[in-house]
Amino acid sequence: MKYTYYVLPFIKSAVMRIQGYFFIKISEYTLFFYRKMVYN
Repeated sequence: MKYTYYVLPFIKSAVMRIQGYFFIKISEYTLFFYRKMVYN
């Protein structure tokens, strides 16, 4: 049980980082496709 207290913050930060990365990537792709649809 002691280890979970040390590990949980690392897991939380890793999950937050991954979620932020995917959110940025998805927004970039949606902007890219939106521009393609508008200009073509």
